[in-house]
Amino acid sequence: METRINSPQTFQRFHILHRILHMVIIFNFTFLAISGFLLHFSGFGWARFLVALMGGAGAAGWLHRFCAVFLYFGILVHVFWLL
Repeated sequence: METRINSPQTFQRFHILHRILHMVIIFNFTFLAISGFLLHFSGFGWARFLVALMGGAGAAGWLHRFCAVFLYFGILVHVFWLL
């Protein structure tokens, strides 16, 4: 019996859609958490500084809502993929 130890056999574990969805959800969840903390703790000095870097509270709120829409979109695509 012959065994091939050096055979370059590769397997694709996840479909490309799953990989893209994971990246979308990771990206959006991270920015939702960051912008949510900044908006919630806006009275603290460190948060004021970071909100100013983002362009103000309006820009932080816009980013928060924008990422929320794409997070929901990613979740819906994932649920429909499961069905």
